[in-house]
Amino acid sequence: MDCSEKIKTHYKIIISFVVALALIAGVTAWMFKYFEVFSDMSQVVSKNPIQQQVVDLAKLSETYKLESSKIFSDFLVSVGESNADISSLAKQAQNSLLALSLPAEFRQKHLAEVLLLGEIAESAAAGKATISAAKINELKAMVSN
Repeated sequence: MDCSEKIKTHYKIIISFVVALALIAGVTAWMFKYFEVFSDMSQVVSKNPIQQQVVDLAKLSETYKLESSKIFSDFLVSVGESNADISSLAKQAQNSLLALSLPAEFRQKHLAEVLLLGEIAESAAAGKATISAAKINELKAMVSN
């Protein structure tokens, strides 16, 4: 082998090594950029207000029980007062109940209570005091259970 062939072989090796390094550097840069974009997207998604939050069902259940019992006790105390506007009190209690967040286990009872408050409001607005009193007693029984 003469000297020029050795030089050509060395140049081929050096050029191959440089091309391999360039390819490795390019792939590495692409991977860093890809994972940086992926990380940014995951941060944006995690800050999304529409994304559902983890709910502690035990805490939600306890909060619902406390809030609903307060609403009913306030309603029943107010209804017991003389000259109470039962219709508006029932509507207020109904709206307060509808604003609560509740676990699935209370949906049926919650719906029945909301509907019963609506019936109380309607019968009181129509001047049917006997029906209103009966519905209030029905509500008392439902709440105590």
